[in-house]
Amino acid sequence: MHSPGLSLRTRSINLKVYKMKTNSPIKLAFVFFCLINLIGCSNKSAEEKIQNKIKPINIDSLYNEYKSEVSFYNKSLITTLFDSVSKKSINLVLKDRVYPKNQGNIPSLENTTLDSINTKFKDDNEHIDSVKAYINRFIQLRSTLLNEDLVSKENFNLITDSILKSDVYKNHILKEWAQDSLYISLSNNIQSDILITQNKHRKILSLEDWKLKERIENQPQEVNPISEEDSSGFTFYLKKYSLLLFIVFFISFLVNILLSSYINKLKQKNIDLKQEIELNKKESIKPISKKVPEVELTNQDLDKEFQELETILNNKFHRDCVNTQQKQLVLDKEQLLDDAKLKKFSNQEELRQFLSKKMQEIRSTLEQEIKQYVDKTNAENKINNTVDAQHFISKFSSPIISSEDIISKVKRLNQNLVDEIPRVILIDDLNNRIDKHIHDVENVIEKLIEENSLLYFPFADARGTLSDDKKSKTRELDSAIKLTLSPNNNQSARFQLIYDYTEMMQAGIQSYDVLLLPICNLKNEHFNRSGTQIVQLGEDGEMVLENGRWSVTKKLSIKVI
Repeated sequence: MHSPGLSLRTRSINLKVYKMKTNSPIKLAFVFFCLINLIGCSNKSAEEKIQNKIKPINIDSLYNEYKSEVSFYNKSLITTLFDSVSKKSINLVLKDRVYPKNQGNIPSLENTTLDSINTKFKDDNEHIDSVKAYINRFIQLRSTLLNEDLVSKENFNLITDSILKSDVYKNHILKEWAQDSLYISLSNNIQSDILITQNKHRKILSLEDWKLKERIENQPQEVNPISEEDSSGFTFYLKKYSLLLFIVFFISFLVNILLSSYINKLKQKNIDLKQEIELNKKESIKPISKKVPEVELTNQDLDKEFQELETILNNKFHRDCVNTQQKQLVLDKEQLLDDAKLKKFSNQEELRQFLSKKMQEIRSTLEQEIKQYVDKTNAENKINNTVDAQHFISKFSSPIISSEDIISKVKRLNQNLVDEIPRVILIDDLNNRIDKHIHDVENVIEKLIEENSLLYFPFADARGTLSDDKKSKTRELDSAIKLTLSPNNNQSARFQLIYDYTEMMQAGIQSYDVLLLPICNLKNEHFNRSGTQIVQLGEDGEMVLENGRWSVTKKLSIKVI
């Protein structure tokens, strides 16, 4: 069916052809030019139809499907990770806190999930209630994390790393045992599970990204064909006036040259349009580059290398010290695998040389770190060798305290320090503790000497002497005089009255001639007969021990107020 516009043009052309018998060749050229314009307009119309009929790719719909699939797989990874973390944590709590002496009562947690662990407990006591509370907190934490955005790599890593920083793990599972080797090993195992889960997440993202690219590239593009104009009527006129058209051939030839140039421009524009469409389609998603080396480093080969490395380290160092680097071993293993994927190995020998060099670097770094630690047995030996009782005997040589007392005190204090040391400790930390411990031991011995140098007696007799049999290490109700033995001679001492014993001092004032004057200097101007308090003037008095009795060699100056 012809359009009205086309019919009008056809009638105009028929009219002009009819007048060709009498018009000049220029008019015939004009008729041919109109024909050329008609064809050109049709071509232009076709170009516009090409631009208008291409339907865009529905990227949003494909990306929503992609997010849905990635979220489904990642929620499954999170659920599996929590099953592993909770079972390992609860199993250690049961062994270490609930059933430390009767581990046969511990239920098997194999083939269980986080939601079904509570069904394994038959006992009912406060410890089991605490364990069930831990499990419920793990479930709450898992539910919270599952509601987060799990699609992006960064969010997924932050969510999984937060497990070891969570309240249930830090404040309920670890508590005060965070530095214990069993709980250090638990944290290392959980960190390893987290790293493995994050690696699986990366692989899922790579696979889903590739699927999304394939879907976009295979998305059909519909282009409606451009219908050709029916030119049967026009052909009839061409046949009828073929001789006249031959006359204007030369003119049409020139016109066709111009027309050919115009058509070529249209074709080039059409080609540019197609290239732009292809470019937009390719840029809608970048293809995932895959580098497939000729020789690859497998997980089995890497596991074997790291097992041999752990064996070497355990033979060279104490196992507890090696365990401090478990987390670093996992990170080094992951990093080495990533480095190997970035390289291309042409043969096994090239791979072996690369692996040997990397493992040597890792071993050297780990050994330097492990050397900074010391196990408890060697720490105890260092404490006993450094904090030697003979050093304190030489420093505090005094007749007031015996060598046996110093040895016993140092040995007991050293054992207290050993009991505080964890199974593995940094050497710098141990040295700081030993330095502080030596200072503390010195203070204890000084205080012990001071306590042993104090003797308490009742008032002296009329001759101003004290029987050594009446001495006491502590204040008694009848104590009135305090002696402080000389550090280098336990046969001489300084003395003073016990001024804060009010009743004894008042008794001394009432009987000053019998109780005070034999050992004190009391002048008349310093004596108030109605006074209630004794005040010392000047230095302490002095006494010596002879034949079991303390006698005054220097009286004590006092006054009564």
